[in-house]
Amino acid sequence: MQGFIPFGSKAYFQNTQKGGLGTVHIVDDLAEGLHFVASVLDQAGYHAELHASFADFASSFQRTNATAILLDIRLGREDATDVLEYLRREGPSVPIYLVSGDPDALASAKRFAEEIDLSITECLSKPFTGKQVLERLQHKTTALDEVFERVDVADSIQRGWIYPVLQPKLDLASGKIRSAELLSRMSHPDFGIVPPQRFVGHMNVDQSQVLLMQNIAYIRRHFEFDPRRGNDFPISVNVDVTNLVQVRENLREISTRAPYLFRNLMFEITEEATAKITDEQLKALYKLNLDGARISIDDFGTGQSNFARLARLPFSEIKIDRSIVNGCSKARSRDVVIKSIISMAHDLGARVVAEGVEVVDDLECVRDAGCDEVQGYLVGRPMKLEKFRVFATDFNGRTPETVPARGH
Repeated sequence: MQGFIPFGSKAYFQNTQKGGLGTVHIVDDLAEGLHFVASVLDQAGYHAELHASFADFASSFQRTNATAILLDIRLGREDATDVLEYLRREGPSVPIYLVSGDPDALASAKRFAEEIDLSITECLSKPFTGKQVLERLQHKTTALDEVFERVDVADSIQRGWIYPVLQPKLDLASGKIRSAELLSRMSHPDFGIVPPQRFVGHMNVDQSQVLLMQNIAYIRRHFEFDPRRGNDFPISVNVDVTNLVQVRENLREISTRAPYLFRNLMFEITEEATAKITDEQLKALYKLNLDGARISIDDFGTGQSNFARLARLPFSEIKIDRSIVNGCSKARSRDVVIKSIISMAHDLGARVVAEGVEVVDDLECVRDAGCDEVQGYLVGRPMKLEKFRVFATDFNGRTPETVPARGH
C-alpha cells in the first residue's frame, strides 16, 4: 500500500483508549513499509494489523472486532479477488476500502465484488494521507446513522438508491427455478454500496413498512398471477412483525382491486421474531393467512423458538438457516439436525428450504434429507430483474411458462 503520506503529529488524533475503536486490517504485500500508518491508527484509538499476504490475513481475521479492512488490489502473486471471495464466504458486515494507484484496477475489483454480492465502502486512490484514512473511518458510521434516520424510502427507490434484487430458489423435485426471494440493496450517492444489514437494520417501523409496500407493488407489477396463463411463481419478501397489523389492513384494501394478490406472494418472518410475537400480531398473521397469504419462517435454527411454539403459527414454509446448512455434508451433527427439521416440518404440512447452499456436497446432503427447495450461491446470486429473467429461463431449459413474461 505504498503511497500513504504521513500527515505530521500523531497526537492530533490521539485517543486515550488504545484499540477501543476496534481493529483495522491493512492487507498489502508491502506491509513492512506501513508501520507509520499503523502508528497513526493506534494513536487514534484503533488497533491496526498489517498483513503482507492473503494467507496471513485469513489466519488472523476476526469479524467480531473488525472495524474496517483496507485492501490493496495487488498482493504479489495474488490479488484482491482472493480476499474478496474469502470475505464474501465469511459474510462480514465490515466496511471494505479498496486501495490502488490504478483507477482501472479499482474499478475492476469493485465490479468483481458487486458480482459476488459483496459491498465495497469506498475506493481510495493512492497517494493519500493517514489523516484522510482516519476521517473516513470516523465519519462513516455516524454519517450513515444520520442518513438512515431521515432517509425517505419511497424517494430513494424512485431515485434508484434503494433497488430490488431477486435470488432464485431451486425446486429439487423438478430441477427448475420456480420461485425467488426479493431482497433490497442500497447504493448511496455519497456512501456508495451499503451492506443490506447496515440500512435495513437501521430502518424504523414506518420506513420498513414503506419498503415492504414498495416491494409488494414491485411483485405485483412483475409477477402478479394471471389465471389465463397460470403463471405461478411465488416471490418471498421479508416482513417486520411490528408492521403486521397495518400491512394486513393495507393489503386487504389492495386485494379488492387485485383478487390474485396473494397467489405469488410469500411473507418471511424470522424465527427470532416469532418468539416475541404479541397476541395482536398473531391475530393479524392469521387474518393474513385467511386472506390467502402464505407465511414462511426464515432463519430457522438460530433463535429460541421450537416446533411446539411454531405449531401455533399458520406457516407453510420453513427456511433452514445457512449456519446449519453450510458444511452439513462434512458434519454429521448438522445432517441429523437438518433431517429432524425436515421431518417435523413435513409432518406439520410445511415445505422446507435450505439457505446458504454453496457447494454440491451440501446440496446433495439436503436433497437426501428430503428438502424441497434450496437457495444459495450454488444456485444463483441475487440479481436485478432483467438478469434474473434470462438466468431463470436458461436454467429451466428455456421453458418460458416457468418464468413470468416480461411486463407482468
